[in-house]
Amino acid sequence: MSRLSEPVRVLHVDDDAAFLELTAEFLERESDVIVPTPAPDVDEGLDALARDPFDCVVSDYDMPGPDGIEFLERVRERYPDLPFVLFTGKGSEEIASEAISAGVTDYLQKGGGRERFSLLANRVEKAVERYRSERALEEHNRRLETLISNLPGIVYRCANAPGWPMSYVAGECEELVGYPADAIERGEVSWGEDILHPGDREEVWETVQTAIEDDEPFELTYRVVDADGDVRWIWERGRAVTGSDEHWPTAGDGSGATAARGDNTSLEGFITDITDRRERERELHEQRQFTETVMNAFDDIVYVFDAEGNYIRWNDRATEVSGYTEAELAELGPADFVADAHVDRIADSIEETFETGRSAVEGDLVMADGTRVPYEFRGRALTDDEGEPWGFCGIARDISERRRRERELEARNERLDEFASIVSHDLRNPLNVARGHLEQVREECDSEHLDPVADAHGRMEALIEELLTLGREGEAVTDPDTVELAVVVEQGWRHVDTPNASLVVETERTIRADRARLQRLVENLVRNAVEHGHDLDGRDDNVPEDPPHLTVTVGDLPDGSGFYVADDGVGIPPEKRERVLGPESTTDDGTGFGLAIVQRLATAHDWTLALTESAAGGTRIEIRGVEDA
Repeated sequence: MSRLSEPVRVLHVDDDAAFLELTAEFLERESDVIVPTPAPDVDEGLDALARDPFDCVVSDYDMPGPDGIEFLERVRERYPDLPFVLFTGKGSEEIASEAISAGVTDYLQKGGGRERFSLLANRVEKAVERYRSERALEEHNRRLETLISNLPGIVYRCANAPGWPMSYVAGECEELVGYPADAIERGEVSWGEDILHPGDREEVWETVQTAIEDDEPFELTYRVVDADGDVRWIWERGRAVTGSDEHWPTAGDGSGATAARGDNTSLEGFITDITDRRERERELHEQRQFTETVMNAFDDIVYVFDAEGNYIRWNDRATEVSGYTEAELAELGPADFVADAHVDRIADSIEETFETGRSAVEGDLVMADGTRVPYEFRGRALTDDEGEPWGFCGIARDISERRRRERELEARNERLDEFASIVSHDLRNPLNVARGHLEQVREECDSEHLDPVADAHGRMEALIEELLTLGREGEAVTDPDTVELAVVVEQGWRHVDTPNASLVVETERTIRADRARLQRLVENLVRNAVEHGHDLDGRDDNVPEDPPHLTVTVGDLPDGSGFYVADDGVGIPPEKRERVLGPESTTDDGTGFGLAIVQRLATAHDWTLALTESAAGGTRIEIRGVEDA
């Protein structure tokens, strides 16, 4: 039974047709794998080789035309390794020598009896087996060389000995350490003494020896010093292999001296450069440390969830405030932190975050001990490179103190409103009595003193109305609208009597404000500019009878922090600017509460007010701290 598993296609060339038939019959009988193909001469044999693949050629020597040696030479030109057996009836030492010189695989004389054909079949199978083995080995080596040449590093074989003397190095050796592979193989450069970083030698040795004792592969990350003296990081994986005793070059001195190894153990493995990866890991570590530092710098809770609601990261404040452990936090989702009554509100807020990119919501945070604390949650969506949301982050701020202040402010405003209403009621009653008596006096007599009395009554009514406004406008704005500033300015302008004046709007900002109170703020500023733009010292007799045209301009502040209202009137002297913002700035022709109301309206929005000179020399009032929508 042949050791070959696949058919052996044999081309048999002989000018004797009967012998060809006889040989085919015996070969098929002697071997279960040989498949003979006859050819009567060399030319047909060459044609057959060109048409079909064969594993072996068997040829006679003495044939008409080209003989067997010529046939062999022509076969060798095209198929230098193909097994070729010269099977001839004419034998001599001269022919054998010539055949050997031409590269014949085997030489066999024809003879009678089955034994000769059995010997031929045996020689053919052995030749083909050797041929196939060599081809397989060549293919294996070719693939191995291709693999090694494409690896980002080197493969090696070395002794398990100090200095790690290497007998085989292949791959990107010079790219990795700057030394040629043959210099390392010859021992001119020692891996352990010249390349391996001194600070890592002991750890590398101990790690490898432990792996050998445990009969396990080893993995190492350590530093090397390349030929230029630069330090690089490498990753190595290998394991111990056993084999015959060898003599390995002694590392370091380049003398070629050898040291006998008796432990019969070598190491084989792969080494690659990870310097860039280590640098990225270092940078990533620094970034993470920086992020942790920034997150922990907040007095508020900072959190990150993925799109499925899994808790990814949080700062130390989360555990400090909530009382939950790190492990407990990792198991909780967004809805698990809030009171049941606020779960839907939080869920809607998360949905809004993914739809619009941001959200803000208030709800009670439930601590580990069951305590409920009011918190404000402000979230932002987290997106990938393609803009798709993968999660959200946010800040949770304890608003207990703010809620307390709001309750106090609300109670104070209620008391103030109640007080203003009482005062207004108590003032209007005697005012109405005075007006009634004035009308009776007008019916009984005509006096030049009556008109000033009526004017005084009117001013008292205005004082009462603005006193109520001043008391009620201080309530903080808690739910601002999205407002187009230019639209509100133009609406406010239409509600004020503005003879001999014009409006210039130089803003397109959209801001967050209470629309009604913003309009009252603008109306008061416009009214103040129109009524006092030509008032030289607050007295009616100092206003020109035919004042020049007045221009009121509303525009954005250069730094983007808010807006201004300016006029080109006479302006306000610096020494009077601070006083006019208070209610004590009452003038003879008005209540004086206009700018005080503006101040109160601004404060309710958490804005600040400043009075200065306009570019035209008039009055300019700047409102800062305005938030864009």
